[in-house]
Amino acid sequence: MLELFGFAAIISLASIIGIIFVHKNLQNFINNNGHFLISFSAGVFLLTSVFVIFEVFEHNQSILQTVFLVSVGFILSKIIVMIFPESHHHHDDCCLGHKKNTIKKIIIGDSLHNVADGLILGSSYLISPTLLFPLFLAIIIHEVLQEISEFFVLKEAGFSTKKALFINFLTSITIFIGIGISLFIQNETLQIVILAVSSGFFLNIVYDDLLPHKKHTENLTKHFLALILGGAVIAATLLMFSHSHQEHQSHDHPSSAMPIPQATPDAHAH
Repeated sequence: MLELFGFAAIISLASIIGIIFVHKNLQNFINNNGHFLISFSAGVFLLTSVFVIFEVFEHNQSILQTVFLVSVGFILSKIIVMIFPESHHHHDDCCLGHKKNTIKKIIIGDSLHNVADGLILGSSYLISPTLLFPLFLAIIIHEVLQEISEFFVLKEAGFSTKKALFINFLTSITIFIGIGISLFIQNETLQIVILAVSSGFFLNIVYDDLLPHKKHTENLTKHFLALILGGAVIAATLLMFSHSHQEHQSHDHPSSAMPIPQATPDAHAH
C-alpha cells in the first residue's frame, strides 16, 4: 500500500516540474525536442496498454469481453476529448487565445485523466502488482509532458508562476480520488473491468494525443526510434519486475514437497 501511495505522490509532485522551465533556454529546448519526448511517451503507453490488455484476458479468459471493455474505455476517452479537446495539448497551436473558458476546460480535462490514472494504478496494485511500476513509469512520463505544456499555457494566459504551479498541483492530486475509488471497490471482477477500460483510455491517449505529432515527417526516423525506445523501456521494466515478483513469491512460499529421506545404515547390519 505504501508503494502505491508513494508512486501517486511522485506523480503529483511532477506538477511542479514547470518551475525548472522558467528559464528561456530550457523552454527553447522543450520546444525543439519535445516532439521526440512525445514519440517516446507514445511507445511507452502503447506497449503498457498491450500488457494490461493481456493481463485482463488472463483473468477473464474471454477475448470478446476483453475487446468490448477496452473499446468502452477507448470510446469514453474519446468522448472526454470531444468535450475537453483543450486537455490534449503539448504546447502546440490548439490552445491559442487562452480564454478563461479554455483554461477551465484544460484543468477539468486534466483532472479527469488524473482520476483515471489513479483508478488504473489502484486496480493494478490489487489485481497484478507486477504492472504497478510500469504503469507508474508510463503515467509519470506523460504527466511530466502534460504538466510542462499546461504550465506554459497558464503562463501565457497571464498567470503568475506561483499560481500556475498551484493550479497544476491541485489538478494532479486528483489522482488520489481514482486510487481511493479503486481501493474502495472490493470486487475482483470490477477491478478487472477498471483495468480493461483504463487500457482503452491509454490506447486513445496514444491515438489522439501522441501519434498525431508524427506530422513532423522531416525527422520521421528519429520519431520512430524514440517510439521503439519507449516500448523497449517498458518491456525491459515488465520483464525485470515480473522476474523479481516470481522470486519474491518463491521465497514467501517455498516448495511444499516433502523432502526425500536419506537412506540410513541398518542398525542391525553387521
